[in-house]
Amino acid sequence: MNGRDLAELVFKIWGAVVLATVLTTMPADLIFLYTFDDFESGPFTIIPIVRQVLLGVGLIVLAGPISRFIIPVRGELALVVSTTEIRLLSFVLMGIWLVVHGSAEIFNTYFGFSIGESNQGLSFWAYLSSPGYEGIFWNGVIDVLVGLWLFFGRQSVERLWSGSRGIRQPGTGD
Repeated sequence: MNGRDLAELVFKIWGAVVLATVLTTMPADLIFLYTFDDFESGPFTIIPIVRQVLLGVGLIVLAGPISRFIIPVRGELALVVSTTEIRLLSFVLMGIWLVVHGSAEIFNTYFGFSIGESNQGLSFWAYLSSPGYEGIFWNGVIDVLVGLWLFFGRQSVERLWSGSRGIRQPGTGD
């Protein structure tokens, strides 16, 4: 592995994190867009979603050319770590980030319910049916579930990733 390979991997991981963030927040963003009263400026709220999707896809697709542009060829790096191990670590880190982010959304939704004066007599589930709140809560739940899957199921995610890229796993009989 040389510096360019490492840089390309980092850009692809960064793109995957950006896309994961967009996908986990998209339901709340779309609910917000749907409940927007001002139809003249409402469609402009989709621009950040499109921008983030383009950034994530662009980082994944253009990782090679970007790394070739910014990193000169200097030979191999003296790393004793495989690309698979780096990917596994990135899945774990992304999983931790999603669990923390999702837990914060769940907590904030519940905290907003528990201190809200206008929620007297409402159950938590009735509160969630209010516009916008259900999206935030369920985004948090999805973040936590995907984060736990990335953290505890990193080996299966790695096999899925490698299989989709046509990479043969050592010791699997492929």
